[in-house]
Amino acid sequence: MQVSKEKITPSGKYIEFVEEGGLKYTDVAQGTTWQSNDYPAVRKIYKQINLAIKRRDPVEKYLLINSFENQLDRYWNDQTAHDIPEPIAQTVKFDRVVNSGRTLAASLITGERKDRFDYLALGTSQVPVSDADYKLYNEILRINVRLSGGYVSAAGAIIKHSGLMSPGETSMLIYEIGFVNMSVFDPEQMLWNRSVFPAGKGVDHNQNEDFFTITHSVYTSSSE
Repeated sequence: MQVSKEKITPSGKYIEFVEEGGLKYTDVAQGTTWQSNDYPAVRKIYKQINLAIKRRDPVEKYLLINSFENQLDRYWNDQTAHDIPEPIAQTVKFDRVVNSGRTLAASLITGERKDRFDYLALGTSQVPVSDADYKLYNEILRINVRLSGGYVSAAGAIIKHSGLMSPGETSMLIYEIGFVNMSVFDPEQMLWNRSVFPAGKGVDHNQNEDFFTITHSVYTSSSE
């Protein structure tokens, strides 16, 4: 069973989800919209991160991811950005790693499965999140995170997923996101997380006018 505990930190509020047995999950999803002419600069950041992942350079990878995401956090907190293009808008939600995600994570650790959460599902539903969720309620698009230029990696003890959507994607207003282990919907799929952005604060994308990124972080530690 998962128990949620809301906490306040200097940088804002977050939610802890504590699993029986003492494993703690702290989860945050962030959607960022950018001007279309900033796409090459943002894509370059993602390319540098993926090159460090490919080279198996954990220090460089950690520094690059931290630098990028710290700038996103800085913009969220005080509306300034220095080392990245200035975003148009941001939205943040603290939700949960759902039961199916924790199940697959345990299977990966024990070597029982090899598939990972390499796909980002995007949807429009604002139905509240349930621990039993295994799919989005109104999925409209699913992408391969790595092939589209995003990254899936660990930065220290933090599990990172980040999707990069090109300006040419069809216009959409995204409220729900989740990382999954299959390229197309299947009732047997495993959903890592389901995050639903606040009402009126979805990720609004206009084709060829802007693009957006989705970053998702899960912090795991013992609650003892």
